[in-house]
Amino acid sequence: MKFSAEIKQMTLIGLLSAITFLITFYFPIPLAFGYFNFSDAVIIFASVFINPYAGVTVGMIGAGLADLVSGYSAFIPFTVIAKGVEALLAGYLYRAFKGNLKFVALYIGGLSMAMMYIPAYMLIEENVWAFVKTTPFDIAQGIIGASLAWI
Repeated sequence: MKFSAEIKQMTLIGLLSAITFLITFYFPIPLAFGYFNFSDAVIIFASVFINPYAGVTVGMIGAGLADLVSGYSAFIPFTVIAKGVEALLAGYLYRAFKGNLKFVALYIGGLSMAMMYIPAYMLIEENVWAFVKTTPFDIAQGIIGASLAWI
C-alpha cells in the first residue's frame, strides 16, 4: 500500500508531537519555579527538516498538551506563541541563511522562545521581575534544544 507524501508528513508530525509531549511531561527537570525540558529539540528539528509550520504544529500540540496535563494551563497561550515563533524563526531562517550560517537559525529560534516567555512570567506571577529567575533557564533550554536539533 502506498501512502501519499501528505499522509507521511501528517504521520511524522503526529509522531513528533507525541514525542514532544512525552519529553516534556515525563522527563522534565524540576526547578523551584517550573521545569526545564528538551522539547525544543524536537520542535526545531520538525521546523527545519519538515517545514516551519510542521514545527509550529508539533510545538502547539506537544508542548501545549504537556502544559495542560502538568497543571500549567495558565501557560498554554504563551507556550503556543513561544513555540510557534521559535519554529517559524528557526525554519524560515534556516532556509534563508546560506552555508555555515544555517545553524545560527536554530539558535535564534531557541532564544526567541526564551524571550517569548518573559511576559508570561510577569503576568502569571504578577511580578514585573519574575522573569529574572526563569529566563536564564529558558535561554539554556533554547540553546540546548537547538544544539540537539542540529545533532
